[in-house]
Formats: sequence, C-alpha cells, structure tokens
Amino acid sequence: ASRLPSSFWTMFIYADESGHTGRNLFDPPSEYFQGAILCVRDVETSLQGVIRPHCERLGAERLHANTLKPAEAIEIANAVLDSLEAETWSFSVCEIHKPYLATCKFIDTVFDSGENQAVPSIWYLVDFFRHSLTYLFDFVLSERSKRAFWTAYLESDFPGMVAVVRKARTDL
Repeated sequence: ASRLPSSFWTMFIYADESGHTGRNLFDPPSEYFQGAILCVRDVETSLQGVIRPHCERLGAERLHANTLKPAEAIEIANAVLDSLEAETWSFSVCEIHKPYLATCKFIDTVFDSGENQAVPSIWYLVDFFRHSLTYLFDFVLSERSKRAFWTAYLESDFPGMVAVVRKARTDL
C-alpha cells in the first residue's frame, strides 16, 4: 500500500480549445489550440470568484475570448493568474491539426482490443504502441481516406469504414 496521501494522486485539469471544431474536422482553419491549467487542488470556486464579476459586468453567462476586447482578456487573464499565485499549477498549450483527429478515431475504432478481438491488447493499451500506430497511419491514410473514414464514422456506415480499412491495408 502506498504511504502517499490520496490527494497526491489527484490532478484537476481546466481545459478549453480556441474555437469550435465540432464534427467539421476538414473545414478551415486546419489547426486549433487547446490550453489547460493543471492544478493539484480544485480551484474552480476561487476562479469563479474572479470570473463571475466579469461575467456580470459584461452581461454574459460565460466568458468567451472571441467576444472580449484584447484589453479585457488581458485583465481577466491577469486576475486569474493572481488568484492562482498561491497554488501549485502549470499551464499547457498545444496546437492540433484537426484532420489528425480523424486518424485518432480510426485507431480507436480499428485497433481497440476491447472491441476488436483480433487486436492484441498491447497494441491499444500501451501508449507507446497506440501512439506509434496513430503516427504511422497518419502517413498511410491519404486525406481522401481520412475524409471517407470520418464521414463513414459519423454516419455509422460500417461498410464505408471497412472500405477505408481495406484501402489502408493495401497502402500499408
């Protein structure tokens, strides 16, 4: 048994993206950003104390950066940073190429060993192997195949998904 307190294993993540991708992975822009505050303590209540007055002042239920003037966004960001000063936290940001999400869903659909009994569990359950497969198939799948798979997936078109898998097998 671990002698570390259970709170040692707790992480709170507050994340958002720089827009709404929805189901339209292939619509411009082809990239978007995701940012996250990672904190070892739940700071939502204290952050609401910072954000709620700005919502009330602006007459908004929620704050969205695309509706704020740059000066307002900076003011709010500085207030959030000030409220986090006594916390143990970090900030992470990443840029995501939206069509890559179609490749990720391809891997989740085809190589999930819980769903596909022909797949050895190590291929899907070990991060290194799953990420390697995703990286490989991002090169194997053409943009046309990614679009075809994504459309078939959204429409629950099993024969369409199978056709993409067969094409990928040939291309591989």
